[in-house]
Amino acid sequence: MRKVLTAVILVVGLAAVAVPAHGQSERAASSCLLRSSQGCPKGVYLGVWQPGVPESMAALQNFEQDAGRHTAIVMMWRDWAGPSSALDPTLLDAVSTHGSVPLVAWSPEDWNTGKSYSLSDIAAGKYDSYIDGWAQTLAAYGQPVLLRWASEMNGNWYSWGGNPREFVAAWRHIHQIFTRDGAANVQWVWSPSVFWPHSKATDPKAYYPGKKYVDWIGLAGYNFSARGWMSFGQIYGYAYQVLTKRYTQPFMITEMASGEATTAETRKGRSKAAWIRTAFKHDIPARSRIRAVIWFNEDKNGADSRGEDWRIESSSSAQRAFASSIRMKQYRTFLR
Repeated sequence: MRKVLTAVILVVGLAAVAVPAHGQSERAASSCLLRSSQGCPKGVYLGVWQPGVPESMAALQNFEQDAGRHTAIVMMWRDWAGPSSALDPTLLDAVSTHGSVPLVAWSPEDWNTGKSYSLSDIAAGKYDSYIDGWAQTLAAYGQPVLLRWASEMNGNWYSWGGNPREFVAAWRHIHQIFTRDGAANVQWVWSPSVFWPHSKATDPKAYYPGKKYVDWIGLAGYNFSARGWMSFGQIYGYAYQVLTKRYTQPFMITEMASGEATTAETRKGRSKAAWIRTAFKHDIPARSRIRAVIWFNEDKNGADSRGEDWRIESSSSAQRAFASSIRMKQYRTFLR
């Protein structure tokens, strides 16, 4: 789905919670999250996309107070043009200082004009100086970063969908620049949209760049209540089964949320609160390969044609359900 222009970061830490200082122990803990190493604690790391963070730390504090817990992964968005294309390392520092790992969603388009950046031009080196700037900035930053480039490539709603060969060539080219520039701290998140037989999104097999170019497998999907209610299992189940059989990397839900039930759905006994409880207490634990989930905490009503209020705060019942569900010991909200 279309993202807002403001570059923002997912949340990391209640104001009342003391955060660990930088050091070897924190780096080792980050390595556990990023590489799912042997000997690391098991569980599912929680993350969130929260508009307004870190430019406004009040938004961060509000979400974490409402959720009742710290979050381990913090997501921010960037395009390829204008002020939003720059990568400010102080924003990354804001995340790591709070004891979390930044997840940067990087889209090859211009959000102001709608211009897209040709995959063939990217692969041919036309934008190498720009890509170099990102790679060098992240290499200098030095701390773990999750990088999610050109997500949902298996759908038809973004310009980078529809040409698997060019997508793979562009991904590999960017990855090679990062490798050359020494950005070994970057973990690459390959994140298609959810799919099932006869869905608008297709099986993304042809878009896969290869194991040496991908560190995480991700999936993005939502319960669009106004367009047909679906449980977490119905949304993710088929794609999860296909991808976990095919690939061995750790698995991440890169975007998830539910809208509030419509009047018709409410009459059927459905609710956002129940959806959240079932997802976090049953559906996610039943899928052992899931190592991280990112909640999309934005009200998209009126922002795009398919937008709904995805926030946990869309109702008091949804907020209570989220806060109670993530208290399960399986959910890890700190890197340790």
